Amino acid sequence: MKQSLAKPSTTLGFSLVEVVIALGVAITVLVPLVALIGSASTSTARVLTQDETLKLQGAVETKLGQTEFEEIYRWIREKQPLFAYLYRAREELRPDGTPLASDWENVTSLTHTASIARSVDEADAIHADLPSLEGRLYRVDLTLSDRNFEKLLPESPAKYPDPTLTLEATYAAVRNKANYQDSEIDIQFRRALTVFR
Repeated sequence: MKQSLAKPSTTLGFSLVEVVIALGVAITVLVPLVALIGSASTSTARVLTQDETLKLQGAVETKLGQTEFEEIYRWIREKQPLFAYLYRAREELRPDGTPLASDWENVTSLTHTASIARSVDEADAIHADLPSLEGRLYRVDLTLSDRNFEKLLPESPAKYPDPTLTLEATYAAVRNKANYQDSEIDIQFRRALTVFR
């Protein structure tokens, strides 16, 4: 009987079949996992955007609720926008009752995120808040809604016959915060609003 001269294999490793099976199992597990992570991050971004949207809407509604009808009427007739934003704020208040802006070097546990809407007439306060902005600055254009009873506004609010103004608020992200009044904008969303006398 002849003996084989070949030495038995002593190298350790995986065969090609074992490697292909392992790769198939890994791909089967990893592909759905990566898709799930992508979906979760998209959902998180959507929730943050919805939270920001609700805060901005609340700020605009608060501003309109605290402003005299005649002043809102003037903004609409003169096509004056509001500017809405979130900013880092301190506990101390300004004379108008809004929180003072906090610079990023002095962030403490007492700072919080505040949302506010300001008219163009409040340019000094807007400029003071710009360094503390969190996220985007939004221009909010108020126009008469198609659902408004009057299609054109008389010159004087005294001549306006209805007890309410039905408006459309167009929220647009300002591209250049430093030159926010004249900056190009990107329309983000629209909301219907009603203002009472």
